[in-house]
Amino acid sequence: MKSSSAVVVITVAAVSVLACATGYFYFQNRQVRDEARQQLESERASSKEAALELEKKIGQLEKRLREDVAEPPAAVLPEALEPDNAPQALPGDAQAGSVQARVMSFFRYLDSKGYAERRGIHTGSQALFMDALQRLDASRPLIGGENQDLLALMKNMTFFFRTLGKDAVLAARDIITGEAAVIEPAMALVYEWLNPWQPQAEAPAVSRDMMYAYAGFFLQSMGGRAYLFRRESGLRMLILYYSILVLDQANRDNLNAEGVDIVPPLDALIEEMRYSRRLSDRHRYLEVLREIRARY
Repeated sequence: MKSSSAVVVITVAAVSVLACATGYFYFQNRQVRDEARQQLESERASSKEAALELEKKIGQLEKRLREDVAEPPAAVLPEALEPDNAPQALPGDAQAGSVQARVMSFFRYLDSKGYAERRGIHTGSQALFMDALQRLDASRPLIGGENQDLLALMKNMTFFFRTLGKDAVLAARDIITGEAAVIEPAMALVYEWLNPWQPQAEAPAVSRDMMYAYAGFFLQSMGGRAYLFRRESGLRMLILYYSILVLDQANRDNLNAEGVDIVPPLDALIEEMRYSRRLSDRHRYLEVLREIRARY
């Protein structure tokens, strides 16, 4: 009788232990499963968030690419689709003749558009341009040292507005916007006209020192880079391109008094132009830039 009772007790105890063990492992496994499920859901959420962020970045890149290859205005398309995507031609007589004659023709063309008059300036485009050159020659921007003086930095960042005045700056902006279709040949013509390193029939309107000062401003100073950052990419690349041409000439004549390093902006511009479609004559620009890079 006692033996039977002992067997019953042992059996009940064994069953109880087994039940407890089973329950323990069940709840333990359930906890593990719950933790695994939570971790999986967390990873899925993170992956989804990462995917959304990636899609956002892809969308931004696609937008930038669309902007970079934006179609030109309809009025420009016929000439823009010429063989080799030739740059737009300047209007009228500005296409032929001496550099001086072409520049004067271009000024008359701008006068016919009334850009200066709309800003309350009652002088011709040529007089406005020459006055701007005199003001820019009389008051030069800083090329370096801005980080040592906050006031100097602020003056550099607002240099053109302070030096030329509101109306002249707005008139210049109107011309750049209104004549965007011919900005490349117009800048090439003006550079050829102003270039003090190039033999000319008449004395150039600016000195080598002045050209160097503004090239250094755009290529090295924080104020100059901030100014370019606010410009449309095509115009920014053109300003950098001609600034590099000037700095290269200054280097060859030992006129780089501020020690502006041409290599970083030169490499950056080559890289940007390689992938941009904003400039019609970019292949020629790249060829010139690579020739300059070979000298450094």
